[in-house]
Amino acid sequence: MIYYKRRHVLEFKDEIPDKELVNSLLQRTWKVTPSKNNFMAYTVHVFTSKSTKNLIYNMCNANEKHLNANSTTEGQYQCILTAPYVLLFTQRLEDKPNKRQQKLIDKGVYYEAVIPNELANMYDTCCIEVGMFAKTLTGLCLENDLDVSYTKCFSQDYKDWIETLPFINRNPIMIMSIGKGKKYREKKLDDLRPNFERIINWVK
Repeated sequence: MIYYKRRHVLEFKDEIPDKELVNSLLQRTWKVTPSKNNFMAYTVHVFTSKSTKNLIYNMCNANEKHLNANSTTEGQYQCILTAPYVLLFTQRLEDKPNKRQQKLIDKGVYYEAVIPNELANMYDTCCIEVGMFAKTLTGLCLENDLDVSYTKCFSQDYKDWIETLPFINRNPIMIMSIGKGKKYREKKLDDLRPNFERIINWVK
């Protein structure tokens, strides 16, 4: 299975994969990722600018210091600073429903994805969909010898972002970094995932 190749990247090589390749992987992912009622109520912002990646790094680092003020460990966000491509997933309000969606809306069907004050209520749904998008994109990246990392340590309230990145006007969901790995998180015997039997529950 291609996913066995995935390792969390701590630092990426100073090597920029072809932009057209990355864009084609994003297109293929967009085409096959399922979405509730076809809204895809999220945006995938793709950053290549070093200055913007620095801003995102600072947001994550500030959140880490806030949450772990008494910790002596440091956050692992070099993956954001060194990645050629950094993806920030945020919620998205649908202001152009497709014909079927609009027809149902006109009949009184309630869709949070089109109501500004209700969009935050479907944050959990967006997280699931973004997870499916990211997993599919990860597989395609691995097939093309690209590495990825995921980051979730940041404020999920867009109000904390809007002064730094004004176009982030909806709640952020996840950060994904793409490139060629240079330094990876080591697998350690004292840091293993829970046993299979503790996670999978076959119900009689």
